[in-house]
Amino acid sequence: MTPITSKQWKLQCRQLDAKFAKLRQLEADRGMPKAGWIRTIRQALGMTISHLAKKLGTSQPNMTNLEKGEMKGSVSLNTLSKTANALGCDLVYFFVPRQPIEKTLREQALKVAQKTFAEVSHTMSLEAQGLSKQEIEAQIKDLADEILQKPSRKLWSDEK
Repeated sequence: MTPITSKQWKLQCRQLDAKFAKLRQLEADRGMPKAGWIRTIRQALGMTISHLAKKLGTSQPNMTNLEKGEMKGSVSLNTLSKTANALGCDLVYFFVPRQPIEKTLREQALKVAQKTFAEVSHTMSLEAQGLSKQEIEAQIKDLADEILQKPSRKLWSDEK
């Protein structure tokens, strides 16, 4: 497998951020209906719980438990996918980052740069080579920019 270049990595991040920006627009409508998706769609189709249970090859009590499990968030993706299919639906599953990926990367790079610089800064201050606050901020920003030049495992290695 060919390693990814810095340009390819940045392009992938921008493309993902563009997709996620569209998804964030749906954020207000993304909540599950009070009755859950399974029950809501089933009822909209005029399908009884027994009809859906039969389509899924299960019992009515299992179907009731499935609807309750969806509300609790304890249903597997596989089960949700089969149920969606039985309802003539597609299950759509994805993560939407709370903020653009590039912003998350910048914030993380700044954390790593601050930690790295703090270690070096302590030694410099002991040797009377301390920097002004503006110089420190510029050094941290430059180090963060350097970290972001190419994908690196260092970016997340100290994350707890």
